[in-house]
Amino acid sequence: MFLLMYFILSAPFILANADALSPDDIAACSGYRTLYSIVSSCILTLFACTWTSIHPNIPSPHETTFHVTRRRAGIMLAALVAPELVILWAMRQFFHAGNVVNKFNNELFTGSFQWSRTHGFFAMMGGFMLYYNGKPHHTLTPDELLHFILSGRVDQNQAVEITEDEIEDKSKRDVISKAVLVLQITWFLTQYITRYIEHLAITQLEVGTLAFAVLNLITCCFWWKKPHNVQRPHRVYLKDETTEPQEPCNIKERGDSKEWDTPIYRVFGPFFGMMGGLVDHKDDLKLYYEPLRVPTFLPITNTFNCKRDAKIISLSGLVVMVVFGGLHFFAWFSHFPTHLEQASWRVSTLIITGLPLFVVPCMLLVSIGVAETAVGLFLFFILPVIYFVARIVLLTIMLIDLRSLPSDAYKAVSWIYLIPHL
Repeated sequence: MFLLMYFILSAPFILANADALSPDDIAACSGYRTLYSIVSSCILTLFACTWTSIHPNIPSPHETTFHVTRRRAGIMLAALVAPELVILWAMRQFFHAGNVVNKFNNELFTGSFQWSRTHGFFAMMGGFMLYYNGKPHHTLTPDELLHFILSGRVDQNQAVEITEDEIEDKSKRDVISKAVLVLQITWFLTQYITRYIEHLAITQLEVGTLAFAVLNLITCCFWWKKPHNVQRPHRVYLKDETTEPQEPCNIKERGDSKEWDTPIYRVFGPFFGMMGGLVDHKDDLKLYYEPLRVPTFLPITNTFNCKRDAKIISLSGLVVMVVFGGLHFFAWFSHFPTHLEQASWRVSTLIITGLPLFVVPCMLLVSIGVAETAVGLFLFFILPVIYFVARIVLLTIMLIDLRSLPSDAYKAVSWIYLIPHL
């Protein structure tokens, strides 16, 4: 009743202050929307789905704001091209954080204090830094942190008995900011569904944004307990500093780093990194190792028995990729300025939806030893390149088709704008 009275009493005020409204608000009240409002709502939703939903690892103490921002912008661009891989990345961290928590709780904590999944995320993202002679020595991986405690080289109370509230205090985003992100995505989904029900034209950019929004709602669920934008790790001190501790991977062992740090790796490396992987021993991480921060796409060691989770994530990832591609079918019968653009959209949609279905039979062929070289070439080179090109084509069509939209694409659903959104 109070909510109804609020809208009734506020209606004359809104009309009386129409001069204070923006052109887009006035257009919406008159039953129409502008090209600017179409593009801005999509851009703000995409920004919320990429920039604000990405949870980067803790940077090195020596990195500048420019380096941190540049790395995050690179992750954002990778997420725009392949948002389905961000879910794989989030799922991989979610399951591994749970495994880390179970390991620590079973082997260290016998009283009331227990680690939560937030602790697991915090440990994975470089939350524990070993200090030696008052200076940061290297970031502790979860298995290395556990080894230091069990061997008695560090004090358990000082090292790991940090509360979840203390970790959240380091985080730069609270429940309210996360709720704003979910609210913006929910608003966009409501607008899309309403336009579909009322048979109003939906632009290709809105269809693409819908696919991003659906996937990022899932991503938010997996990363809901992960600390966001933490800048400083928790300090861990040795009981005895007479002997300098060894790093997990000596930086001198990375003699072949220049061989794999190629332009091809810089372009496609993040995409393979988000898909993740398992390595059987920590020495296999030497190509990825950086002493004072955890690399963005660090493979997971098999210390915590993650092979079963890896299979679940792989199968779930294929389902997510098919769903993401399938959402683009909503624009199958949409208006396109030319037949070439319509054909390009349809072919690219079929590619990003159908190619993941080839992964399972290819993996079966490799497992039984049939044409391993040819299948491996197709699976790890040809297929990703074709998929990448199809994604670029779809992104391009989303933008260039804005030059010629049907008239009913400018018709607005007025009540949608009463819902709070960015």
